[in-house]
Parts: sequence; C-alpha cells; structure tokens
Amino acid sequence: MAPTARWEFFDSPELENSKIAKEMRQAKLSRNERFLLESLMEKVATGKGTAGLDFKMLRQEGLSELRFSGDRRIFRLLYSSERRDVLVLVGLSFVPKKGNKLPRQDFDTARARLESWRDSNPAPPIIINR
Repeated sequence: MAPTARWEFFDSPELENSKIAKEMRQAKLSRNERFLLESLMEKVATGKGTAGLDFKMLRQEGLSELRFSGDRRIFRLLYSSERRDVLVLVGLSFVPKKGNKLPRQDFDTARARLESWRDSNPAPPIIINR
C-alpha cells in the first residue's frame, strides 16, 4: 500500500542526516530493532498503525509517540503530524523508554524541535473562495 504520509525529520528530510539518527546510533539499535522501527514507521505512514498500540497521541502541542519494543528494551520516537502538501510525520526525538511517563526534558526537546521545524516549513495560507 502506498504511504498516505511521508516521514521527515526536524533537521533533515532524510533520516541518515538527522540528529535522530545520532540518537539512534547512541542507543546502539540491533539490526532487528532497526527493522522493527522501520516497519512500524511504515505502518503508521500507510495509515495501518493502531492507536494505543503502535502510537499514541500526547496531550500537549500536537505531539505523538511511536513506541516499540526492541531486544529487552523499549524506545520512543516522538513526532508530530503536520499538514502540508501531504501529511508529513515529523520525527522529533528518539529516546529509550525509562518509565511510564515521558520525562519533561524529552518533551521539551521535542517541542523545541517542532517549533524549529514549523519556522522552517510554514504552512501554506488557507485560501477561501467566495
């Protein structure tokens, strides 16, 4: 199935050149964990992700969390769904899950990165035909 959305990253359209890639390298993802993450990202982009299982909406600032279990550890990919020419899923931060609640510092980092992305990628104006 063709994606209904595309992934971008707050500082780069491609994952390999982004700070999130650096965060993933620091986590030392195994080949299996990398495969699981990429599969889940594709599932969400094609609209087949299940709310509450594959991702959840965070109540603040339009942020969402993609959560996946790796090899005896769990990770969070914080992102935002932004409407541009197509739906853009903006990856903001990749962190290990250390508890039930998202640490405030991780939330603040994601929020600041989202503001930066929005400043660099303004939404097109809404045109109303009369």
